[in-house]
Amino acid sequence: MPTSGCAAAERQKRIDEAIRHCDQLQQQRENTAKKSGRKAGEARASTTDPEARNMMFSDGGCRPGYNVQFSTDTASGIIVGVEVTNLGSDQEQLPPMLDQLEERYDAKPDEALVDGGFASLKAINEAAKRECDVYAPVKDEKKQPAAGKDPYAPKKNDSEAVAAWRARMGTAWGKAIYKLRCQTAEWVNALCRNRGLWQMPVRGRPKCRTVAVLYAIVHNMVRGVKLRAEVAMESG
Repeated sequence: MPTSGCAAAERQKRIDEAIRHCDQLQQQRENTAKKSGRKAGEARASTTDPEARNMMFSDGGCRPGYNVQFSTDTASGIIVGVEVTNLGSDQEQLPPMLDQLEERYDAKPDEALVDGGFASLKAINEAAKRECDVYAPVKDEKKQPAAGKDPYAPKKNDSEAVAAWRARMGTAWGKAIYKLRCQTAEWVNALCRNRGLWQMPVRGRPKCRTVAVLYAIVHNMVRGVKLRAEVAMESG
């Protein structure tokens, strides 16, 4: 039947795409292994969605998926940036998001509130080049004092931007500003889950990004109605 032929062709296309992605991922792993001195693991790709990558999820499971990123304005709760990657780590995601915001709004944020997963030293340096101060928890900030170390003091190899970040997070105002992240980023993520964003209904990163953008649009429409109502009450 023609439908069977179409299904077989589509499956073969996904298999070929999975092989291509698998070869690329294996090359990336081997390059990383050369730098770290470790043995490269065997790369795998899903024939259902070749662009997806195995990731750890909040339920403790490991399966093919995508990493959805939302950037939210702290004052209004409006989602201002959206990205979807197939990288399980957030460490390299802050600089591209800052670039997206500048391209989208022709302006750069002065501050970025991110969790520890985003706060690699490289990301902090890249954010500083974009004139953006990072607020993120310092690694082992509770364990270091027990070892007689000041977690907020500059380290030997710290750049000026990284040293400034450590000092900033050691201040009362720095900690107070960072607390705002929970009521913005975590709030938006929770709302999206409540609205059903647990599993992507489509395949491929571009389509998954479209789904994420649609969720952002719905969120912003709902938020806009509430913000206008608040303004009307204050002016009335």
